[in-house]
Amino acid sequence: MRVPFALGQEIAARSPGARFVSLDSKNHQLLPTDPARRDFFDAITSFLGDPPIRGAVPGTRTVRQRLDDAVKGIEQNAFIKLSAIGAAVAGCIIFLFEMWKLFR
Repeated sequence: MRVPFALGQEIAARSPGARFVSLDSKNHQLLPTDPARRDFFDAITSFLGDPPIRGAVPGTRTVRQRLDDAVKGIEQNAFIKLSAIGAAVAGCIIFLFEMWKLFR
């Protein structure tokens, strides 16, 4: 709203490889819930020659989704699984040894 639409088009026309993309938003900084956020990231990746972003665009995932992904990564790590199994076996052995000493 502060910059004339035509000026944005003129800047894009003077930038090599650029194209003007109109975003359906009244915000200067696109909020995570802003529908224009996907269009913005698609335009940036297209300009840079990168593949389009699949899934959630940066900054739109909730804390719950980020935590779920972190837990999923930990669950899929074989070293952590083996460590947990080893700790459980060691705990059982210690428990049985202490019970044997107690009732002997």
